[in-house]
Amino acid sequence: MSLVATRTLVKAPVQESSASLTVNDQALWTWAERDHNARLIVTDRLRICWANAAASEMLRQAGVLRHTAPIEIGDHACRKKLLQLVAISTSSPKTLHVLSEGGDALLFTAIHLGEGEQQRLTGLTVRCTNRPVPLDGTILATAFHLTTAEQRVVELLTAGKTAEDVAAQLGVCLSTVRAHVRHVYDKLGVGSREAMFQRALQFAPAL
Repeated sequence: MSLVATRTLVKAPVQESSASLTVNDQALWTWAERDHNARLIVTDRLRICWANAAASEMLRQAGVLRHTAPIEIGDHACRKKLLQLVAISTSSPKTLHVLSEGGDALLFTAIHLGEGEQQRLTGLTVRCTNRPVPLDGTILATAFHLTTAEQRVVELLTAGKTAEDVAAQLGVCLSTVRAHVRHVYDKLGVGSREAMFQRALQFAPAL
């Protein structure tokens, strides 16, 4: 059961064989609600306008919800950074990696949706990066020409391991792991751990 039951989804035309089909509200609602990816819509003050079941469960487990009316994100450890992310969100996705008070590492991807009832609305997709994520490293390595060692480092990091854990598991020094990470940054065209996670997790199945 999701947090909010307001069905305010926008109709969208679908082009097929030169015929314009209109997806009805019920179809859009069902698709969004059943999506295994955690998705929610928030205001500029982080009040939750809508969240699907996956987002409701993930945020509940992470303990970042403030149970007021309306429900909002109230975790002090990530609220300030999330407010900044929402404020700068545009039509291009922006990411933020934060640690909640409950110890969960959460990766937020934000995109500006427009204005609603004099409020700025932002769509958020959330992943918990300290929980195992079944990344298909082979496809990622092929797409970005990663070496076997670089592929393994990315797989372990997205599965929630720290750089120190990766070094211990692979039997290499920490500086070697960091060098692999820098090479991965270059090949994926990113400049931060958060952006690397976001790019890599595109190759993970929906959870």
